[in-house]
This record gives sequence, C-alpha cells and structure tokens, in this order.
Amino acid sequence: MNVPDWAMYAGTAALALGLLTLVVALVPRSPGPESAEERVASYTARITALANEGVGELMALVGVTDALDVSAMVSVWISIFDSLVDWWLDHPDQDAAAMTQRCVRLFAAVTRADLGSVLA
Repeated sequence: MNVPDWAMYAGTAALALGLLTLVVALVPRSPGPESAEERVASYTARITALANEGVGELMALVGVTDALDVSAMVSVWISIFDSLVDWWLDHPDQDAAAMTQRCVRLFAAVTRADLGSVLA
C-alpha cells in the first residue's frame, strides 16, 4: 500500500497523542488535593491545547490557514481522537504497533476518497 507521508504522520500523531493523553491522565502533575472535576477540566484543557497546536501545524502543512477551518478541524480531531482511544480501550489485545498501522490505514482511506464529484 502506497500511503502518503502526511497520512503516516497523521496516523502516528493520533497514536502518540493518545498515548500522551493516557500518560497525562495517569501521572499527577501537582501535589495536593484536587477534585475529580478540576482534574478532568485541567486534562481537557491540556489535551485541547495539544490538539490546537497539532491540528494547526497539520493544516498549515497542506496550506489551510483559515482560523475557522482550523477550529472546525480541531473539533473533528478531538472527536476522532476520543473515538480511537475508546475503541482501543475496548480492544486491549491491540498493541501500539497494531494501533499505529490501523490509524494509518484509516487516515489513508479517508484521504483517498474522491470528494470532487460530491462537491461539484
């Protein structure tokens, strides 16, 4: 399968972000009591910041710089990311290498779709 370099990057980035999120969720960042709500809000803010940075870089690589397009793609990305992490948690038999390859295949399949006739 001939997968574009940027699709490989996107699939690997999805997996890396997922693993980073799991680490962030499991490693305490500061001593002292913190409510569950505060902790979730803190992790959500950190994940959203990472998504904004990563999606912004990826969109810039393909020449998309419109702030609303980037914002919309961040929302899409977070939904995709959450779904892939949920799927992976439901399939604990899948190791990191298998999940990386799965993400690459999924992103490659989506990016190969010919949307020109749909939008015409």
